[in-house]
Amino acid sequence: DIAGQTLPASGAIAGDWWDLIRTPRGVALAMVDVTGHGPEAGVLGLQIKAIMTAAMSAGFAPSVVMDRVSSGLTDVDALLATAVILEIPSDKNQPIQWVNAGHPAGYLIDANRLITSLNPTGPMLGGFGGTWQNQEIFFGNGDRIILVSDGLLETQDERGEEFGTRGLIASVVSGEKARDSAELTNLIV
Repeated sequence: DIAGQTLPASGAIAGDWWDLIRTPRGVALAMVDVTGHGPEAGVLGLQIKAIMTAAMSAGFAPSVVMDRVSSGLTDVDALLATAVILEIPSDKNQPIQWVNAGHPAGYLIDANRLITSLNPTGPMLGGFGGTWQNQEIFFGNGDRIILVSDGLLETQDERGEEFGTRGLIASVVSGEKARDSAELTNLIV
């Protein structure tokens, strides 16, 4: 199962989003974080979403999708975005393909609590191009993949300490008894 939340900062317009996109091989989970706030960031986020959705729906590999997004941003000045795409195949015997364009690392936490980082596989998105590499991971029963944006990782407690990667992993591991992804997401956020 898949669940997520988007909590905007102070109701500001922004270009941050996540979505599920149907692909010829299954479904893709995409997450994008556009720098800044306001109408320009919102428009950039919509541009990225349109390009990603069309390319993933047409069956392009995640790395090619990132290249298409970057090529589509050549007329955008001064705004950058990070993004991650996980293509989850319908055939459970096939690996998940993923690519990370400068986004905070995601994590695969397997049923034995072994943690694999889904680190960036290429640069942030902008009109300057780059190369993004597809990676593959296998996903088994009891495994979890966690994707977040920097907003959650940089959230501070009353002492001024950031939630960070340590807080994220601890929350996921302590919430392993959650019935589903929606319940786990509510525990973390």
